[in-house]
Amino acid sequence: MPQIKGIAQRYDGGRADYVLIFDWVTGRCLSTVVPSRDGSWSYTYYSNINCGITYVSDGCKPVTHGSYYFEVDIPVDTILHYSFNGDTLDYSNNMNNGVTSGDVSFVEGRKVGTQAIRFENGVVKTSSVMAINSGKLTISCWLKLEDFISPQQLFVGGDISSSIDGSYYIIANNTAPPSLDVISTTGSNARNHVKTARSLQDGWHHLFIAIDRSTAEVSKLFVNNLEVALEDRLVAEQVGNFGSFILNIGKNDGSYPLKGLMQDLRIYNRLLSDTERTKLFDE
Repeated sequence: MPQIKGIAQRYDGGRADYVLIFDWVTGRCLSTVVPSRDGSWSYTYYSNINCGITYVSDGCKPVTHGSYYFEVDIPVDTILHYSFNGDTLDYSNNMNNGVTSGDVSFVEGRKVGTQAIRFENGVVKTSSVMAINSGKLTISCWLKLEDFISPQQLFVGGDISSSIDGSYYIIANNTAPPSLDVISTTGSNARNHVKTARSLQDGWHHLFIAIDRSTAEVSKLFVNNLEVALEDRLVAEQVGNFGSFILNIGKNDGSYPLKGLMQDLRIYNRLLSDTERTKLFDE
């Protein structure tokens, strides 16, 4: 994640007592940081900020710097990142490369000079389990469906029969098309389920899905950076983290195969800010 870093020292070389980071326009405190012994400090930011920085030490006048404008880049703390630009390599630090089987191929991508993966009746599976280690999950990808009627499994982690706690799956056209269903399970066939009637027809679409097991706000869905209304919400109590499973992309055990193209899949084990989501869409 992007960070602001500095050295906060007194006139005598000792460290400042604390560093105050504040919004330059409103004066609102964004964070207070205690420097280390040598005066070094850092602050992680999750959205674009226009800030001031004040060093505060006992017996000394505060020293303020600013204003500074810091902009968020595309978040790189993915737990899985398949660009699908001619390969299924994992560009996250986990190196959980994908394994293909069935009818998949690489074709011209969304942008000139890039490639996307095309699913006809195939699947990409992670080579090892994807450990989420969190009750929060964000999935971002570009998708171009070629079948707007048949149910199609985009992502499946765990048991889609809803019998294993911590499973999750996302299905296009699961009920009355066009639709997009997001389901996370709690075990014993109890599950959280939301659906949107937002169409994914007519070319490429940016799909952004945020799931939080710790709240009743099961999921938020964005298509092309616009939040879409949810319907048919079913909420079951969930606690703890998502499970660690092999992630299936494109279908699960031969059922409901995806027919379409996918590019730049990024998965995070946290919820992203609005600014970060917009960066992914604008990329």
